[in-house]
Amino acid sequence: MRIPILFCAAAIIGFSAQGMAQVTQGQTSLPQTHGRWTSIVLTDGPAKITRISTSGENDDAVLTVSFFPPSCLQDISTIFDYGKALQTDKKEVPVNLTIRVDSGRPFLVPGFSRGSMGDRYGFVELEEFTGFTEILRAMSAGSKVRIKYDFGYDTATISYSLFGFTEAFNRAHTLCLSFSKPQVPPSEQRRPRMPPIESMPRKMTPL
Repeated sequence: MRIPILFCAAAIIGFSAQGMAQVTQGQTSLPQTHGRWTSIVLTDGPAKITRISTSGENDDAVLTVSFFPPSCLQDISTIFDYGKALQTDKKEVPVNLTIRVDSGRPFLVPGFSRGSMGDRYGFVELEEFTGFTEILRAMSAGSKVRIKYDFGYDTATISYSLFGFTEAFNRAHTLCLSFSKPQVPPSEQRRPRMPPIESMPRKMTPL
């Protein structure tokens, strides 16, 4: 299965922002390019989040990591184009993901997808799972991540370059902290927070 998307790499910011606007009705600001990745701030009234994103190697979809103040915990999701606005609500369906960085071990992750009438862009989001931080660390040390999306009735495998991931991650994390309160009660934390990645591995080169 090829998730239907037609756009160029230069349009990542606009595509990702438009997809997010369905959910937040917010605006984007402070875009910055880091290799194949882009970091932005999304604002909806007083609320702000930061996001990094990159397109699939064949422009199949956009992979994103979002940071939510005040804890700056992260979520990974994939944005894809329906091709046209949904005519009816799309009920939530499970999506099983297999995430592999370079030749490392695969991570088997549960996810889901859903949509509302009028949406032009869809999301595949990850469920809560214990290996989230381990995946981000593997991505910071790798050059490519491959994700297989199993919708039950069809599958799609998409590759994303990790060139610029570390720099984008650190900028988004720093910006998120600047919007955040000093402390967050443990009861409000959904995932263990990943500290900034120290540096870009030297082996990472543009694909």
